Amino acid sequence: MHFFVVIFGLLNFAAEAGEHSPYKNASHTIPGIIEMEHYDEGPAGSAYYDVDERNQGAPYRKDTQVDIEKRDDASNGHGIGWTRAGEWLVYTVTVAEPGSYKLTIPVASNKEGGTFHLELNDRSITDSIKIPDTGGWQKLQKITAMTHLIERGSYVLKLSLDTEGPSGSIGDIDYIQFEKIDK
Repeated sequence: MHFFVVIFGLLNFAAEAGEHSPYKNASHTIPGIIEMEHYDEGPAGSAYYDVDERNQGAPYRKDTQVDIEKRDDASNGHGIGWTRAGEWLVYTVTVAEPGSYKLTIPVASNKEGGTFHLELNDRSITDSIKIPDTGGWQKLQKITAMTHLIERGSYVLKLSLDTEGPSGSIGDIDYIQFEKIDK
């Protein structure tokens, strides 16, 4: 009986210690497109952090607190919404080509949205990115940003949601496209 308790305790500790794995066991590739609803698999506090315990949106993924929105205008029919300051999502990525990247990001906000940034292994790779008023929550608009220099390798990409805007949210985000800039 003690053996079972010890094993159960170790498994419980492992889940709390921050284990996450790539969505559907496949690392995202940069350059390429990362769907925001395809964040890593794992528990809250490891694969994501959401300020409320209930998914405000669609049941796209089981047992998640992340607010996934069903959208007819989204590339995969879904995106993330109801975003708040302090929330974050992680994505296992492989950077195939070193360099700087242009980011294209479809976003939506009714009134001016908030700000977010991206990190690789806890190092910021973008400046603060602001979501504009797109004319409504159901109206995606593509914005662009730039990354700092990124080296080839495997990383954990973190979408960090920083400040809320007059909309009361950061904004809705469909995907992030990474396009290498030739210099």
